[in-house]
Amino acid sequence: MNIFDYFKNLYEIGTEIEPFLDWDSKDKLEHIYQIFWHNSKNQKGKNKPIPWRILIERQDPLIFNMPECEESKIHVDVTCDIQGIVDSPTSEETTFTKYNLELRVWSHDEKLSFREGIDSNELREKLERQNWKRVMLRFHMDMRSPTSGNPEPICHLHAGGDPHDDEYCWIPKELHVPRFYHYPMDIILLSEFILTNFYPEDSERLRKDPVWKSIIIDSQNFYLKEYILNLQRYLNRDGNTLFGYLVSYG
Repeated sequence: MNIFDYFKNLYEIGTEIEPFLDWDSKDKLEHIYQIFWHNSKNQKGKNKPIPWRILIERQDPLIFNMPECEESKIHVDVTCDIQGIVDSPTSEETTFTKYNLELRVWSHDEKLSFREGIDSNELREKLERQNWKRVMLRFHMDMRSPTSGNPEPICHLHAGGDPHDDEYCWIPKELHVPRFYHYPMDIILLSEFILTNFYPEDSERLRKDPVWKSIIIDSQNFYLKEYILNLQRYLNRDGNTLFGYLVSYG
């Protein structure tokens, strides 16, 4: 799959997940596709490197509307900044130059958002003004910076990230560890994850859809194939643990 086919898949997955998205998020993936197409259309057919980017900013996230749970109201949103470059329009391999992906679980339920006896009355007033919206969970996936001096996995996941002031997340800003090694994901693979966890019946139906399966498999190959092959190579070596290889420098 080349980069043009990948962005076409991103557009098509937006149609597949549209019933689960907030109204303001329905055209977001199509917009990303249009930006890529506009920026790279002159490169198609030419043997030149093509930079690409998938940007969904925090102030305008991709929002999945959740059905009411038995005890609370929640929704999930996704933000990301994933960048890469392919050697040519026909290349099926990409070099990632930036990778940040974030999933947040928000509560809209007073009983869940406000902890009686723990949170202050000042916080109660702030939450009430924003209809009790509060981040209950935040998961951040990224790749280790080349300049990082910390022994962290090349591709990792951690609960946290830099919160916005209106999130009122329970996780302290100063808590930066631990970081778990984790395979890279994109919007497509994360959409499958969200639907499986929050819409199990719809997810089971989609997994039987050949179009849906084909799109997911394409993203697996695009993002995971080289990563998993590297894991296999590490496992076949002597002298170090898998985690030791994943956190090694250089």
